[in-house]
Amino acid sequence: MAKGKTADLVLLDPEKFINITENVQIEPIEEFGNFNRLVNRNEGVVSIVMAGGKLIFENEKFSEDYGKSQKYGQFLEKTTSN
Repeated sequence: MAKGKTADLVLLDPEKFINITENVQIEPIEEFGNFNRLVNRNEGVVSIVMAGGKLIFENEKFSEDYGKSQKYGQFLEKTTSN
């Protein structure tokens, strides 16, 4: 990271990993034909998420304009190196 540059950032609280439980839930993924995945929610582990230098998630809540009016980055296509 550098001053004046945009960045993506995820800030984790390592002390919250201590509270990981074996309480696993099955949640379907609609985009994949309701394929079931195992989910273990660990509240508080993710403190902050930023993309392109813009705040997306903080204190267990998404920003109000996330997914609505604010653009939070761009899709980066896979490139191949020969």
